[in-house]
Amino acid sequence: MKQMIRDMQQMLNELNKDKIVEQLDKIKLRTEDIEKELDRNLELFKQLEFEKKMDATINDISQLKEKLDSLYKKTQDSKANKNELLEEQNKINQEFSEIQKELEELKSQNEELFNQLQLPDLSKLQKEIESELKQSSDNLSKGRQSQAGKNQKSASEKMEELSSSLAQAMGEMEEESLAEDIEN
Repeated sequence: MKQMIRDMQQMLNELNKDKIVEQLDKIKLRTEDIEKELDRNLELFKQLEFEKKMDATINDISQLKEKLDSLYKKTQDSKANKNELLEEQNKINQEFSEIQKELEELKSQNEELFNQLQLPDLSKLQKEIESELKQSSDNLSKGRQSQAGKNQKSASEKMEELSSSLAQAMGEMEEESLAEDIEN
């Protein structure tokens, strides 16, 4: 065993130390390049994941708006079953609550990105929608369909605004991403 170690030491001594250092430097540079590439790929993955979630949330808002518009039409019919209307309204309220959670998750994901999206502050708009939906439920439970309809219409318009704001921010992010790709 000792002889093997001496043989290896002799072999190392015979090698050109400068070449060994040069090779080690090359290996170090390659490792750094690989690390940078992995970081870029991880960031790209996070970006794509964010965009996918943003698209899904925008879609969820649009679908919920359609449900609310449908409920609005039913609410205008004075012969409609008030319990069914209230039940449908409560489901919509619950779905909007889920969308608010999605928006919070998006905000959190965005903060983790290197190139953060400039998300508009939509908390006020969300609170207004939430308030209109709650008032609609209250009015339906008290038999005030006309007033509930007004709340539904208002909430629907604000959902459209919410969806448009998110879609606009998403479009700006895609433009920036495209510009970066062109530069690189």
